[in-house]
Amino acid sequence: TVSVNSCMQDTYVENQTTLSSLRYGVKTFDYCGCAVAAMYNALSFLSGKADRNLLPLLISRFEESGAAFSARFGTAPRSAAQYLSKYTDFSFEKSGNPKKFREIAEKSDALIYTFFNNKKKISRQVHTICITKENGQYIAHNSHNRREVYDSPEQVLQNVGDAPGLAAGIYLVGILSGRGDTPIPDSGLR
Repeated sequence: TVSVNSCMQDTYVENQTTLSSLRYGVKTFDYCGCAVAAMYNALSFLSGKADRNLLPLLISRFEESGAAFSARFGTAPRSAAQYLSKYTDFSFEKSGNPKKFREIAEKSDALIYTFFNNKKKISRQVHTICITKENGQYIAHNSHNRREVYDSPEQVLQNVGDAPGLAAGIYLVGILSGRGDTPIPDSGLR
């Protein structure tokens, strides 16, 4: 059994590489669990508290619907929006059009952002992170296995990849509900 606390800083998963013994589909969480970590981080932020039982529940839900080829290819970008629609009462917007990302980011409380790490080398794969807005700043969680702070949506959306300017957005989910106003169904998180 792995300790979920081992990868936490405060209430967030900030370093998924520490969860190498946790399974996600046929792979391990450190390899392909970034989208699940992003959802965990977003729900923890929006509810105002962490629940260590939520991460295993999310893994189960995403394995049922969202894991691409039993997680061999990670998680489908649209699965975050599907999870929110099916299991929560949060309002959200989603888009695969990078031209809409800034507008969504500015009006959302939390974001789940899927992007190419390097638009010049797609073989560098895809990553999904949670971005929260706190005190006028954008906080990227589990980005480069740590928390990163940015002043604008443009900064965070472009600088989370392999190097500044190399990230290329694929899909963005902006969660619009106010923080702490909606319990997370069947998680025990209130």
